[in-house]
Amino acid sequence: MRRKERPRKLSTIFSELFFLAFFLDTLHFVTKKGETMHLRPGTALLPHDTSVLQVGGDSSHHLMIEGLNPCNEQWLETLTQGQAPDNKLPGRDLGVEKLLHTHGFFVGESFRFPPLRFSGVDPIVIRALELLIPFGLRRFHFEDSGFVDSELADCLGLRYVGTQRAKSGKEYVESLSPTVVCSRLENPSLVVVSTSRVFDHMRNGQLLSEDQDHLLVCAGEQSVTIGPLVIPGRTPCSRCLTLAHNSTFSFPPSDEALRRLAPSSLPSVTQHVSALELARVISAYAGITTLGVSAFHSLTPPVSPIVTIGPTGSVSVRYLSPHSECGCSGFARPVAPLTAVPSAEAASR
Repeated sequence: MRRKERPRKLSTIFSELFFLAFFLDTLHFVTKKGETMHLRPGTALLPHDTSVLQVGGDSSHHLMIEGLNPCNEQWLETLTQGQAPDNKLPGRDLGVEKLLHTHGFFVGESFRFPPLRFSGVDPIVIRALELLIPFGLRRFHFEDSGFVDSELADCLGLRYVGTQRAKSGKEYVESLSPTVVCSRLENPSLVVVSTSRVFDHMRNGQLLSEDQDHLLVCAGEQSVTIGPLVIPGRTPCSRCLTLAHNSTFSFPPSDEALRRLAPSSLPSVTQHVSALELARVISAYAGITTLGVSAFHSLTPPVSPIVTIGPTGSVSVRYLSPHSECGCSGFARPVAPLTAVPSAEAASR
């Protein structure tokens, strides 16, 4: 007579699912193709006693690891010499390796970024890419038929003066990493539209009608505005921001008058801080916080943050709702997650 099986408790099932998820997460971490992670050369390894080791010498960012043996410490020492984790090393500890990865001590690690298109190539875009490429941004495309001026040449190099912006930008960023693929994308997850002085409402309207997520960057004379991040039908658009801005002026300047003016030369500190903020917004879209937390990480439609970087590098954030006189909410689509890809940091935990 067969013994009747007792039904498993719900808590038992959840526990099994948790350990299965942990195992698959660890397996994904260990078997990443092309991974060349290692500790940053010069990372301090400071023993506190026979069983506690401090990784990192900064008081603001370090990690205390307990229960290591001499083989473990020798293995960590090899990682500070630029060597990647090796299965054959006797002191290798997957738990410690995962802990170091989670707390950002590995260099050479890459995250999953969505494919991007940059409509407009300028110093802010190039400097933002210089920050994102080392963290795994691989696939993107440039659109800009203008020519490289002296300000952009300060980023790309003087030999690019007078050449086409898109072509020169492609050549420059591909020289930063052999894994970068800067080629035309038919279906990017996000389009970054970077303009000078005024928004390109025609271009933005086209993206809105195509149900394409897009992020707006506008460089003024001494300040830069980043946002809104337009999720069609869910967050405000460029016209919403213009209408809200114009309502504060009795006689607002016309876009046509501003468009005829030459681009202004931004203060260096404004340019660099803007690049960092732009990199953070793109990271937020991908669910990554490695470069710091952006206001866009807590994006809650229908409100979108607007980040302004001032002439001294100061950063201020305000929040914009869809304007009552704008019809952008008519471009509604089914509700979907705002992040284009699963959080790479969540996967690493």
